[in-house]
Amino acid sequence: MSMSSMRRIVVVLLPTQDAAEQHSLLNAAAAMSSDHHCPLDIVALRGGTQVDVTPAPDLPAHATWWDVVHDGLVQLSTDSLAELAAQALAAAQLAPTMPRLVLLPPGPDGIEVAALLAWRMDGAALGQCMKLEIDGAAVIGHRAGHGGRIMLTLRTQQAQCFATLRAETRPERSALCIAPDRHALALSGTLPEACDVTSIEQTDALPSLEGAKLIVSGGRGMQGDEGFGLLRDIAQRLNGALGGSLPTVDAGWIPVARQIGQSGKFVSPRIYLAVGISGTLQHLAGISSETTIIAVNKDPDAPIFSVAEAGAVGDWREILPALLDRLESTAAEPA
Repeated sequence: MSMSSMRRIVVVLLPTQDAAEQHSLLNAAAAMSSDHHCPLDIVALRGGTQVDVTPAPDLPAHATWWDVVHDGLVQLSTDSLAELAAQALAAAQLAPTMPRLVLLPPGPDGIEVAALLAWRMDGAALGQCMKLEIDGAAVIGHRAGHGGRIMLTLRTQQAQCFATLRAETRPERSALCIAPDRHALALSGTLPEACDVTSIEQTDALPSLEGAKLIVSGGRGMQGDEGFGLLRDIAQRLNGALGGSLPTVDAGWIPVARQIGQSGKFVSPRIYLAVGISGTLQHLAGISSETTIIAVNKDPDAPIFSVAEAGAVGDWREILPALLDRLESTAAEPA
């Protein structure tokens, strides 16, 4: 590989990152670095009072680890993390001498910080990728769209590329691996002012959508808020969360905090009970492709049945009361 086409790989570790995802990201970056003979830098961000991150012991021999400390980093907002990451990437020790591929951890914080960095540094934002390749001067990102139901391939030759990476499989490592060189980098540039945070008491008794193992959700086919009372009762019986589609939020049948879809929340429960939901791509974009969907709809041609593992064609006014009766009678039976 010529120097003109060589690209430096930089991994930015956030203090909000899960340890398992950190290890997975480092492993994937190390494999890319070894395969393409690219220099590898790991930039671990933290505030002065926060515990430092122990370098992974099995990185390639040419890796360099940077402990980046800023005493003013107290509030771990994405604005502050993006500002500190930008300061680190612009520091003399890490200044770009060749094109860079900057990787951040998967998840909401990583995605937002990567996008902010791309905007600030006039780079390309590749989003949350499942696989990344380096082809000469180009970077190729593979990412899911519409909740994993389609795959997108993005190719760019921008000198500065930013992405998060959630590797699908554990990459093989063949290069000699040792503990990396470790350096400290203290920064003191201005960070965004901390925001005042006011806690608001939660008035919704049902579990939140985030992390729910089961979600009972309604769509336009519910034809009013009356049916959502039944959905709520069923969700409570199953220890699940209640959700809804965009039209049901627009109609005021359910709070916006429970909206699922492209313009709402992304959810990944084990089971998603979709009642009166047609199954538009915009709604399915908010549901993990690993989720088992069970559909209830009176229209046998509704697109939701094409992605559902099981379903029932019929009126929810007949099916939901019967389902709730069955759940209540089962609960009343002696153990």
